[in-house]
Amino acid sequence: MIVVFIGGHGRCDEDLECDVPERVTLTWYGCQGNSVGKDFSSAVLSGTYTTPQPTGLVSSPVCEHYSCESISIETELRSQAFQKGPWDSNTYLIQARPDCIVPLSTIMEYAVAKWKDQLVEFRWAVCRTSVRRKSFVVHRFNKEKGIPFNEECEEKNPAPIPNAVTNRGLSIEDFENQIYLEQWSSEKKIISFNETPTSKQLQNTFGKSASKQSGIFKENPF
Repeated sequence: MIVVFIGGHGRCDEDLECDVPERVTLTWYGCQGNSVGKDFSSAVLSGTYTTPQPTGLVSSPVCEHYSCESISIETELRSQAFQKGPWDSNTYLIQARPDCIVPLSTIMEYAVAKWKDQLVEFRWAVCRTSVRRKSFVVHRFNKEKGIPFNEECEEKNPAPIPNAVTNRGLSIEDFENQIYLEQWSSEKKIISFNETPTSKQLQNTFGKSASKQSGIFKENPF
């Protein structure tokens, strides 16, 4: 079986539905509508936290989700966490490139074409912030105690509605130009992600909260 972790900044649209193809399942680690902290996402990617939501594996229609671009330092940190995990060579990490917003439906279509006749499990390790409703909770992870917890936050407006998303029907090669596809390896290596999104692209990800500070942007949940 192929296991694919999804990294990046995530959001969902409850008004749009997408079908889950045969041989594809989904595992959620955060509740729909909630944000995910970097500590929680890293714990999932590294295998420190392995307990999914009570829904478990999902193989029925779900609302559309999106993996959105990040700044390079965040992309590298997710990669480092992923490579620390107890995985095997059938395990991958997908992150959207800086100028891309990738719908879950397109990712699943790509997986069916790339890994023909194989079972594929997607593990969504990032935010599921709604573009329709306000959010109040961030999933966090206490490293010292090794347990997750929910942090209540100030009321947040709905996430920005994605625009210029990656369309379905792309060839495998064209789709892979929209993402970073990383395969887990027992030979640890340093991977550098040098592309940096523009201010306009960050506005699309973070809304009006995006502000530049010495080349590093204010911390936002995944």
